[in-house]
Amino acid sequence: MRWWSLTREEARALARRHVDEQGLPWTEPVSVVRAPLGGWNVTTSSNTRGGNIFMWITRAGKVKGGTQVTPR
Repeated sequence: MRWWSLTREEARALARRHVDEQGLPWTEPVSVVRAPLGGWNVTTSSNTRGGNIFMWITRAGKVKGGTQVTPR
């Protein structure tokens, strides 16, 4: 998969699947922003401080991070 062909919706779906596999809460709203070096940055519960899950979807479509919820 080429990173530039990975759409925002596909990155969101990858992040959602990763969160579900980890057994973590998926809390809306979710922010999906293009990362500076390619790929996507995904943040759950993006309108609050704490209780977030941060992930980076790499150019290859792999999820980095997203293994725990930040403290409130």
